[in-house]
Amino acid sequence: MGYHLTPTGFKPQTDKVQAILKLQAPSTVKQVRRLLGFLNFYKDFIKNRSELLHPIVKLTRKKEPFR
Repeated sequence: MGYHLTPTGFKPQTDKVQAILKLQAPSTVKQVRRLLGFLNFYKDFIKNRSELLHPIVKLTRKKEPFR
């Protein structure tokens, strides 16, 4: 993981972004938590992060059905 330093600031590494885009949907709570941790590393580059990730975060709740 890491960043590229450009004249306009920090940018996420292209190969890491491609890896995120190719991930399969998580099928367990553990996989959901792993995905959230990975996405939070690049949190500054995700616009409306809390709105986008809210449905995924809900999957980690004990009384929430995993769908």
